[in-house]
Amino acid sequence: MRHPIRNPKSKKRNYSFFFMSFFCLLGFGATAQDSTSEILSEYNITLEDITRNVQPTSKAYSFELKCNTPDPQYPTVYEANYNPNQKPAWQMTSWNGKKPEKYATAILKDVVKKSAKDPVKVNESSLSVKSEGGYAIISFRLDPNTVPKRYMYLKDCDGKAYINTESGRLEKTVWDNYKPTRNAIVKVNKLHEEVMFTYQDGDYLVIKETQFMGGSVKTRVGEKSGEANQIISYSNYQKVP
Repeated sequence: MRHPIRNPKSKKRNYSFFFMSFFCLLGFGATAQDSTSEILSEYNITLEDITRNVQPTSKAYSFELKCNTPDPQYPTVYEANYNPNQKPAWQMTSWNGKKPEKYATAILKDVVKKSAKDPVKVNESSLSVKSEGGYAIISFRLDPNTVPKRYMYLKDCDGKAYINTESGRLEKTVWDNYKPTRNAIVKVNKLHEEVMFTYQDGDYLVIKETQFMGGSVKTRVGEKSGEANQIISYSNYQKVP
């Protein structure tokens, strides 16, 4: 079999092209991260701000929470408050308009247990920014090794933070899954979550989380599919002395 004759200079040029392309890609990544950092710095917003809903609960504020799950068969509304100076810090005050029983308070304890204890990190190589409709939109993904169990499904989601360029404020972060994910035993095929913010005393605080999940769960009689919605509202933020 006849082997083609290679030109040594051609091989050298090929290697040069390869390395030039490689470093161009590195340079592009660095540029995207630098541009994002510049935008965040310009508006005095941090990566912790845009991921506030998954971060450890701040000990600087007390607040009230209302969680509404409008399930057609088992609708649930519970209310709770958080104050780092009380024990326990999280206390459920109402379950479907009544005094919560032990099984209800156990649900809140489980939520608290699965929430973040350490800072949740953003994968900085995923950062990019674009301008659209009066917003600077920061795209990112979380570092999966830092995501708490409560938000395990966000490991497989793209996040987008919307900064209003006129007011200079962070308005919301939107999450959408880019592949099927899981929430406990539920296989989630479609996920959309919106987190709304308010700006108070120099801090960005979450005022509402709206979640939509479409998925399935395996049972003894086969796999069952369904959808779930949940609205979590936060109010009455007060600085803790």
